[in-house]
Amino acid sequence: MRLSTLTSLTSDAANDIDRDDFDNRLLQHRFACDVVIITLFKTCEMDICIDFDGTCVTHEFPKIGRDIGAAPILKALVAKGHRLILFTMRSDLDPAFQARSTHPEIVGDTGTYLTDALNWFHSNKIPLWGIQTNPLQARWTKSPKAYGHMYIDDAALGCPLVRPAQGRPFVDWGKVGKELEERGLI
Repeated sequence: MRLSTLTSLTSDAANDIDRDDFDNRLLQHRFACDVVIITLFKTCEMDICIDFDGTCVTHEFPKIGRDIGAAPILKALVAKGHRLILFTMRSDLDPAFQARSTHPEIVGDTGTYLTDALNWFHSNKIPLWGIQTNPLQARWTKSPKAYGHMYIDDAALGCPLVRPAQGRPFVDWGKVGKELEERGLI
């Protein structure tokens, strides 16, 4: 691909740099997985951050919720070379932790909540590349937010949801799967 083509796909700022420098900057800033390039090549491996409660299973924290169809889609993403990062509010709480919330949905009891979620991935034979963080981001940022090219989360604006008569909404994996297919990601 010519530099002029790459320039038109990203920004006019690339006009004054040579192709090698531009390619290095492109990789360094992870623009290689820009939606435009994914649409063109459909071969880019993406880092995808996945929430757990309401996304992989129904909301039943502190228990593991019911199956909602996430496992086959997550396996298909991994099969296409994408890397999954579990990005959840779950954490393991030891007896020394003192929760300071009076909110009824916040559970501060001792428990292996994150480990329980990890066991769900293990029992479904879905490998995780990262847990709460992107393993490579420490090379280029100190941000605590896990870096991903895509986030699948029931709390995300625009995420297709199933809205049951009772209980909280959860991800509609049928619609998510179709969207991922249309983008050529699975």
